[in-house]
Amino acid sequence: MQRFPFLARRRPAAGAALLVALTLGGLAGPAVESSSSPAVAGRTVPYTPPPPPTPPDPMPVRPPGPLAPAEGALFGMHTIPDQAAKDPSGMGITKREQMLGRTLDIDNHYYDCNGPVPTFRETWDVAQGRIPLVSWGRLCDKAAVANGSMDAALGQIADGFKALGAPFFLRWSWEGDAKMNQPTSHDARTYIAAWRHLHDVFAAHGVTNAIWVWCPVSLDFYPPPGQTSSDPTLASDHAINGVGAQPFYPGDDVVDWMCADGYAWGPGLASSNRQEPFQELFQAFYNWAAPHDKPIMIGETGAQENNPGDKANWFTALYQSVKQHFPLVRAFLYFDVVGATNANYDWQIDTTPEALAAFRAMADDPYFNVRATLPPPYGTGSPAPGGTPPGPAPTGDPGTRPGPDPGVQGTLAPARSGYWMLGSDGAVYPFGSAGTYGDAVGRLGTGATAVHVEPTPSRAGYWVVDSAGGVSTFGDAAGFGGVTPNQLAPGEKVTSLSATPSGRGYWLFTDRGRVVPFGDAAFSGDMSAVRLNGPVVGSIATTSGKGYYLVGSDGGIFAFGDAVFHGSMGAVRLNAPVQSLVPDTTGAGYWLVASDGGIFAFGDAPFRGSMGGKPLNKPVAGMVRYGAGYLMVGRDGGIFSFSDLPFSGSLGAHPPAHPIVSVAALG
Repeated sequence: MQRFPFLARRRPAAGAALLVALTLGGLAGPAVESSSSPAVAGRTVPYTPPPPPTPPDPMPVRPPGPLAPAEGALFGMHTIPDQAAKDPSGMGITKREQMLGRTLDIDNHYYDCNGPVPTFRETWDVAQGRIPLVSWGRLCDKAAVANGSMDAALGQIADGFKALGAPFFLRWSWEGDAKMNQPTSHDARTYIAAWRHLHDVFAAHGVTNAIWVWCPVSLDFYPPPGQTSSDPTLASDHAINGVGAQPFYPGDDVVDWMCADGYAWGPGLASSNRQEPFQELFQAFYNWAAPHDKPIMIGETGAQENNPGDKANWFTALYQSVKQHFPLVRAFLYFDVVGATNANYDWQIDTTPEALAAFRAMADDPYFNVRATLPPPYGTGSPAPGGTPPGPAPTGDPGTRPGPDPGVQGTLAPARSGYWMLGSDGAVYPFGSAGTYGDAVGRLGTGATAVHVEPTPSRAGYWVVDSAGGVSTFGDAAGFGGVTPNQLAPGEKVTSLSATPSGRGYWLFTDRGRVVPFGDAAFSGDMSAVRLNGPVVGSIATTSGKGYYLVGSDGGIFAFGDAVFHGSMGAVRLNAPVQSLVPDTTGAGYWLVASDGGIFAFGDAPFRGSMGGKPLNKPVAGMVRYGAGYLMVGRDGGIFSFSDLPFSGSLGAHPPAHPIVSVAALG
């Protein structure tokens, strides 16, 4: 298990950055975390350089995506004035283009919730050869979007975007994870529900030219204050939002580009004690985003004047970082604004001749002049100088790719790789291509905790079962009932649910070995009349649906129906209790996993590796078959994968408030 070399870099200097809110021109301007600390004129802070230049990171496979260049990166900005009146002569971007001696590839515009949007700006950009980046929706109430009460207004906006005719980047509700945006985002689940509903509205209106860009705060991918990352390359005490950005991710199926915003706030912000390098601002985001197999965008960034030469050095280091260390960044935008909330925040590129020269060197580099490689209307489809024709990136030799490192993003994810985690409060966390269908928070029985998530045969939904025997259905999961209190003995608890192959039934299993069938599930026997050495902790149906296994915490295996017994650990003294039984792909063997990560293979199930004997932050809570191997989850949301399928993310760096109790997989 190795790291991708481009994912793990040197540890940046420690120190926290506080972010302030920017509001531009009365519109829904850039939204980054607010602070009560005032801006201070005339002060300076130490400039923190990035790690010394090193040979460029090996170029990874660059995933294809809409308007993603095969080589290099698109180059753009937001600048002022960005007026709403139909007078292109007064647009700041044309003046910046004259100063830089080139047409910019992307033009970023900000809009309020109700618009009007789009405006003449987008049509004008397309006519000029620029790709519009529409930053819209931050001020929309996500609960209202999610419940459909805004569908009429959103449908009209969707029709306007459809009429634009050309592809454009839609950066909806950027920085929705930020604390200052919680009055409209509410929480991660509401934000995700709103995003997915809006995506459905656009699809219903036939909008095919929107390229969906998810863009949170870059520093919210770092551990929150008081926590440290399991990745030694990342600094601690950076994140402003204690929840992190990761829980706000809407899902791979409704996101086209990954994006983040991040600023070096020193010296203007009184609470900033240094000027952080661009590489540090975006390293944790890049590590998380890279395995999602999406093009990556820098949506907003900027630096202020500090000590003489610092801003020019910051630009030069930024330039090197994007080319050498962040090769999956396919689009870069700078925030070229002065003032915003305070005149001391001057992000403009020309604050000194040295700063402008450093920025222009980046703008002149052929690496950032690849728009011609895009298809019309923005390019001709011609290859970059010395490059290859645009198109899907080569797949490479899968046999040469390193395997995933637990808790660290690894290989790039193919279709249908992904998994769900379940928290004891009923929260469901999707990763990779696993869909978001809802969760059971607030739906559990009185005094009950969520204990198991089970995917439907189509993987387009799932069941969540709680310890009292209540079953919640999501997606295409059908409900057939749950256990009633009079069916259980005092203190008896439900531990798991297994679905039939048809999805038209399931069994519920209890810690005392009781089996309760529903729908087309057939009863084949249970252990409820037998005194057990340890409680039953898991169950699984056979592939035929004509039998099932139960596993006890002592490693005892109980096979019913056509389930074949291949051995157990029931007579062996274990270092830690068993948590799960997982059949292999042939059905002629199975694995047991213990809470310390130890693996026991039986029948023809191959041993792929284990975490036994290795220090874990939290015990293993469960395991599932994943591809040709298996995948474990810790109670902190850490993932340990021993599979041919890729790692799709984890919660290990930002453990949820309620422990993870179960995992289910697509693959």
